[in-house]
Amino acid sequence: MFCHINCVHLGSRRFSFQIKWPDSLGAWVEWEIFLSLDAVYVAFVFVVPGYIISSFRAHFVTGQRLDGPDYFVRLLTLSALNFALSGWVIYLAVNSSSDAKVRALAWGFVLLAAPAIIGFASGVTSKQFREAIEGSVYDTGQASKETKVAMKHHLKRMFDHIAEMAKHADQGTQGS
Repeated sequence: MFCHINCVHLGSRRFSFQIKWPDSLGAWVEWEIFLSLDAVYVAFVFVVPGYIISSFRAHFVTGQRLDGPDYFVRLLTLSALNFALSGWVIYLAVNSSSDAKVRALAWGFVLLAAPAIIGFASGVTSKQFREAIEGSVYDTGQASKETKVAMKHHLKRMFDHIAEMAKHADQGTQGS
């Protein structure tokens, strides 16, 4: 998903952001928001890690692509997960009398390294889980080759059906 962001400084720690992204039909959705520097800080903490997790996970697991607000909610959720798992690093660095470099490294770890680790681990384990399920059902050595092929086809259809149901469920929430 490609996203265009324009930022205009309005003075006194205030900014205007113009964000454009394509929707599922290829049309551009535009969103303009006026933020203070504090709001930019919160957005950076709760959007960037989610994007990193999502990007690393996508290398291993294919999934539905969300648009607009749904994609933003996914990024917030993944960022909150990251902060819940690794936020204690910042707490330790800030509450100790550590050097500014140590605090910067702690923030770098929480915003960049930890999300990459979480996304990688999530992607690898999800891929292994799916392969284990598929393998345990039709690769026992006891079934005929035709049965194994039929089971593999059936499992693929099942997973595709589950993904389609999730897609329809997401579309139903967009109309609300």
